[in-house]
Amino acid sequence: AVGRLSEEKGFDRLVYIHKNLLKQGIYHKLLIVGDGPERTHMEHTIQATGTEGTVILAGYQENPYPYMAKSTFLVNSSYTEGLPVTAMEALCLGTPIVSAVPSVQEAFGEECCGLVTDNDNDSLEAGIRRMLTDRVFYERAKKGAQKRGEFFDGKRMVKEIENMFLSL
Repeated sequence: AVGRLSEEKGFDRLVYIHKNLLKQGIYHKLLIVGDGPERTHMEHTIQATGTEGTVILAGYQENPYPYMAKSTFLVNSSYTEGLPVTAMEALCLGTPIVSAVPSVQEAFGEECCGLVTDNDNDSLEAGIRRMLTDRVFYERAKKGAQKRGEFFDGKRMVKEIENMFLSL
């Protein structure tokens, strides 16, 4: 997950979901890139859930892309948000997404790039569980994210705009 550590981003609920999945025997690590006013709260949540060894708070990173590119998928756990820029950035990197924010579906276009869940803990947990356990679905989402990433290619977009101006 990537974003400012603030209440509306829902990173604390992501830690609880992470803990539930571990209790179900679904081993994984949770990396959260970002910093903000909820850092101390997040540290306490991690301690309270006993997930110190499996949750990594990477702090603010000037360039979060290497983290996003190496991640299995990106989770957007926000309670409220417009169109998250991190979703488009993840797709540029070919990284699938699980999101509780409905507008992410717009970034997917016609591709299966992951899952958009209802914006509640149970639905978000089910989406993350599916990405972690359903290899066939994950591979389909990964290929879709890679294909959709081509749409967000800066050189392609500049060329299209250039051609549009030249046609005038």
